[in-house]
Amino acid sequence: MTSLDAALTLSALVAAAGCSISSLEALAGREQYAVGGVFDWRVLRHRSRVTVHGPAAALFDRAFGYPGVLGLFTVQAAASVALAALAFRQERWLPALVVLAAHLVANMRHRFGLDGSDQMISIVLVGIVVGSVVDDASAQNVTIAFVTAQLVLSYVVAGVAKIISPEWRSGRAVLGISETRSYGSERTVRVLRRHRPLAVAMAWATMGFEVAAPLLLLGGPKAALVFLALGACFHLSVAVTMGLNSFVFAFMAAYPLAYVAAERLASL
Repeated sequence: MTSLDAALTLSALVAAAGCSISSLEALAGREQYAVGGVFDWRVLRHRSRVTVHGPAAALFDRAFGYPGVLGLFTVQAAASVALAALAFRQERWLPALVVLAAHLVANMRHRFGLDGSDQMISIVLVGIVVGSVVDDASAQNVTIAFVTAQLVLSYVVAGVAKIISPEWRSGRAVLGISETRSYGSERTVRVLRRHRPLAVAMAWATMGFEVAAPLLLLGGPKAALVFLALGACFHLSVAVTMGLNSFVFAFMAAYPLAYVAAERLASL
């Protein structure tokens, strides 16, 4: 049976890779956070009275304005490197906690444009911190169950939402997404326009994979391995076609803990 420590090590390595890449991407595109950029704090600060008129408004301006916000991404990048370096030790909880804190603060700055990967990586980091600090078996089981339940729930909810949508059942949603500037690909659009049944097949393959997530728990370790392998292929293909790189690391960071959950459930 896979040990929890081994699973936490793998989760920490994947999470560290994802958080470091996202931090470096933010630093490389720092002009987006400058005055006049897409994420200009002078605009985003108006989402809350506290950040505009509150007694802490000046503090928020220094921390979230430009170039102060770059320090936040630098801290997250450095802590991610430390997390990778300490992934094989129980002390991994400390850099994981710093990465989590930096990630949550960055999310508080944006407040919009967040997606499932932002929530999932936070959940995984919580699991890494708690699983590395707490020695109690019951608490560890609760931690594993929490991360796994969130993983399965995210897939099932997304799958059900797609199945009840005529756009997804017809395959039009896949083609429509491919035609957008943010998530589209000219090469993919050309292929899907020539082969419309392929869009339908991709849509149903996605929906089928997502609603089958409970097999991760109910089918035992072998079924879990098959599901996780399909999940890896799914997220990698989405990263290539849509550019959603963060989903690869955020969701796959939860896979080791989910596999341990499947093993323990099968042994009951």
